[in-house]
Amino acid sequence: MPTKSNGAPAFLGAFQPLRVLWEGRDPPFPSEQSARWALRQLREPLVVAGAIAVHRGRTFVDVPKVAEVTVRLAVEKARKRYAES
Repeated sequence: MPTKSNGAPAFLGAFQPLRVLWEGRDPPFPSEQSARWALRQLREPLVVAGAIAVHRGRTFVDVPKVAEVTVRLAVEKARKRYAES
């Protein structure tokens, strides 16, 4: 009997299971809750960038694209904040 894979299906390419955002060595988020909160806050730009995918009810992320969107939005936020000063 085949075992269930804990990773993403091969056809999803660069996409990885959502847990890579808080597990492993030097994860981008300190906890599952903070990663899920960030995904909710950044949902629209992440979808537009093609950084998240849902397959069979599971969310997968393209980590480099998530990082790119996060950095871009952080820089935009800083520009707005300090341009007003």
